[in-house]
Amino acid sequence: QGLVPETEVAQRKYQLDEMIQDGRLAESEIKEFRHKVEELESEIAQARLNLSRTEIKAPFAGFVTRRTVERGQRVRNLDTLFSLGRFQPLYLDVFVSERESRAVRPGQPVTLSLGTEQGEETTGTVDRISPVVDQSSGTVKVTVRIQGAPAGFRPGAFTRAAIRTDTHQGVLLIPKKALLEQDGSLYAFVAVNDAAERVLVETGYENDGKVEVRKGLSEGQAVVVAGQGALKDGARLQVTRQ
Repeated sequence: QGLVPETEVAQRKYQLDEMIQDGRLAESEIKEFRHKVEELESEIAQARLNLSRTEIKAPFAGFVTRRTVERGQRVRNLDTLFSLGRFQPLYLDVFVSERESRAVRPGQPVTLSLGTEQGEETTGTVDRISPVVDQSSGTVKVTVRIQGAPAGFRPGAFTRAAIRTDTHQGVLLIPKKALLEQDGSLYAFVAVNDAAERVLVETGYENDGKVEVRKGLSEGQAVVVAGQGALKDGARLQVTRQ
């Protein structure tokens, strides 16, 4: 309405333009500062990463199985320093014949012993079975999982494994040493009135020095277990009870 002189209006507009320009400059400086802050934060992160790489940490809890570095030695990226192993659970590779592998299934119980049959024992389960047959040996690899193994079971230890594929209950057993073989047939000598009688037998499973007899013998018969290699039908026996 003409209440303010034109000179004052022009002066106020000039001041407003200056303030707008100052605001733009301030925004530009803020962006520049933010960019510098991001650069510094990136440098800090890189410095922390470099610092973290000066301390060697195991990626999982376990045992050092091999060391390839000495104290004071200079190391570079990708240098191998240690080999680590986690011993729980343990895995055992068992190689069985192609025919026997057909009776093996995941989850079957496995009895394991160290060194000899009288060594420390533990149990495991069949974890997986290789889908292929090794052409060089004709065997199939069966992997056994051992959870909570005793301290004596360590990687590289010689271990015997017995995989239970089937169970026969209430069968007749005789010592394996009582059996003789001739022309592809198995036979044993039994004591009949203090004389030796040769009997053909049909066997089944065997384990721990004992053999299952399916045909040929009956419960209660006395089986010759010593000196039978030189016996003939009808030979006199000296029967001893143990």
